Amino acid sequence: MINKSTVSLLLDLVIDEKLAPLLADISDPLQFNEVVNQVHARYLQEIAPYSRLISIQPDARLYSPDAATVRRLVQATGLSTDECAERLGVSKRALNHWQSGAKDCPYSIHYCLTMLGVDQ
Repeated sequence: MINKSTVSLLLDLVIDEKLAPLLADISDPLQFNEVVNQVHARYLQEIAPYSRLISIQPDARLYSPDAATVRRLVQATGLSTDECAERLGVSKRALNHWQSGAKDCPYSIHYCLTMLGVDQ
């Protein structure tokens, strides 16, 4: 099970470049290697499985509001329409409108559907 506080801490350390100063204070090479190996092991266990999600950035060029794309994205999530609507925080009716082509799907919903599909 993912420990979110550990993931957050490691990401904060890496992003804020605080890990290097911590490692610089370790003078014993064996202790240094042990700490690096522990951080690497935790990364592989807790962060790496989500690296695909972390690396996906919003890109409006991939946006296609048509009904066929919305249906494909919903199907890719592996969730029912009800479950998708609930996860997205929208009504089932709105999601049905987007899937039928009655209304264009907003980009924010398109992106969230893409992320739900990647997460499966």
